[in-house]
Amino acid sequence: MSFTGDLEHLPIVDVIQLLHSTRKSGTLTVQGNGRQSQLVFSEGYIVSANHSNLSVRIGQILVELQAITPEERDQALKAQAAAGTERKPLIAMLIESGKLSREDAYRGLEILIELTIVEILTWESGTFTLDLDKNVIADEYRYFPEKCQQEINLDTQNILMDALRIYDEKVRDGELSNGVFNDSEAGPSPEAENVPLAVIVGDEDLADTPPRAAENTAPDISVEDLGLDVLDNIEPKIPEVFSALEDRDELEEHRQAVVRHIPWLSNADQKRLVEFLKSYGTDGARSEEDHGHIDIQRQAVVLYSQDPFTRHTATTACRHTGVMSFSSEAADDLEPIIDQSLDKNIVPVLVLDAPEPGTAGFGPGDLATLRTGLRSKYPDIPLIQMGNPGQTMDLLQALKDGATGVLPKPDLGQNNDRFVDEMILFLEAFASLVHNLAALPSSSMEGSLHGDFHALQEVKDAPDVAYTLLRVVRKFFARAMTMIVSRNGLVVEKCLGVSEDLDAKNSVGLQLALEPGGLVERVVRDGSVHSARGSDPTLDKLYRTIRAPKSDKILLLPMKVRGRVVSITYADFGQNEPRPVPANLFEIMATQAGLSLENTLLRRQMESSRK
Repeated sequence: MSFTGDLEHLPIVDVIQLLHSTRKSGTLTVQGNGRQSQLVFSEGYIVSANHSNLSVRIGQILVELQAITPEERDQALKAQAAAGTERKPLIAMLIESGKLSREDAYRGLEILIELTIVEILTWESGTFTLDLDKNVIADEYRYFPEKCQQEINLDTQNILMDALRIYDEKVRDGELSNGVFNDSEAGPSPEAENVPLAVIVGDEDLADTPPRAAENTAPDISVEDLGLDVLDNIEPKIPEVFSALEDRDELEEHRQAVVRHIPWLSNADQKRLVEFLKSYGTDGARSEEDHGHIDIQRQAVVLYSQDPFTRHTATTACRHTGVMSFSSEAADDLEPIIDQSLDKNIVPVLVLDAPEPGTAGFGPGDLATLRTGLRSKYPDIPLIQMGNPGQTMDLLQALKDGATGVLPKPDLGQNNDRFVDEMILFLEAFASLVHNLAALPSSSMEGSLHGDFHALQEVKDAPDVAYTLLRVVRKFFARAMTMIVSRNGLVVEKCLGVSEDLDAKNSVGLQLALEPGGLVERVVRDGSVHSARGSDPTLDKLYRTIRAPKSDKILLLPMKVRGRVVSITYADFGQNEPRPVPANLFEIMATQAGLSLENTLLRRQMESSRK
């Protein structure tokens, strides 16, 4: 599996959790704020990291943790330098010599990786790319069991919890600037200038790390935004660190892909295709009419392909359109990716590569079975079937099986003078097709958006405001209800889709006490929208009256008046499978509902003052 996307669409924590849940190995490269970081995964575990601005010395961290003495660190470094081709990672040498326990090694590595993740959390924008062909950052930092028996894999979820805790503490204490550290205050020593952060290798020079200054601004990121519901109380000491790393050369990546997979192209055609891929992948496709357009739903492409060149070029086309893309050559990866996308309210477009007779998983029969199964489980997801020249029957069969569209592609093995022209047109058509299909749900919803928004503006009575908002939410969920915030907790007012008996009542009257520190209490306190999986003792009390939903993906939509939450619109999918929902649309509507209610209350006050 490989994928690329934007941090605005999928937070880095969600990306890491997806790699962990699918147990993948590869290098995740994250670029943002003019910087580049890398995390290396092995079977879903983070085993290495590399940061453009951090030269974290594992030996120094172990000394600060008092896991080893400075003398033991220096001796290990000298032995490491003298080992030549038999050189082992510093941590492995310390463990083998009996000077470092595995527990202390775990803690030191956790801190190193946490620093990289914490830094990425401060980036307001950026892109990420997973490359399964790159299992390590660089040859000199290679560390796998065949080189050393001491393999250390770190629990991904615990690392994420610690990283979020560190981030929150630094935000609270005003220690964050555009990154974890202020690069302008001090630069790396000459010895460390080009030393990347190699967590497993833990390369180290003996120079002391200069202190850093910090500034007081940082973006706020909530636990819900990052996909984490639980925090622990670990407060690790963070050392001062820095480093440098060269940026990726995208032009060279395109050139290598073309030369490796289309070697029969002439030098002139290779250059032309490479230059197109470079410009196409960096130039956005947003038109003038897109500006000011409300992005109701986030979009993604899930590509099933065994051909690395198709995956490479399709990813480039997706970058051009601003659509996040996932790709895999394993059919078992598709459902986890789709489920993760749907869970994050991302609308995926599923793209199946052209049939390859005799190839396991990609034969015409295999693809037909796969299409049928996916269409049965995900009936609302757009599905595109690609086809090579001469596969008209396969494309027609795909349409018969329920494919949303078909797309012929150039034959990558055919040596002809028109290949580059065909490839360019294919990528442009692919980008246009996936963009339009991914936007279909948004387009249909946007048509009703204006009517619902206008209805909220025209509401005159206070009870009608909450009910109008409830009807908007109910369009996307099986069940919805309005909960009024009172001094004693919540009071369930109006229901839709719950049961004939409860739906018929003007006021259900069910009272729910808020659990201190729980999800619902946090929404009431902070006024933030929750549209994700969630559980809470308060909701458990609700489910004793109404049947618990099949999925724990819920909506908690607060409506505020004069800065205070006065009601929450709750919604779930009942006994149905969850679907993508436009959480940002709900937030817009709730804001308008709050303004309408404020106007209604103000109008009443003015009328009372005249009497």
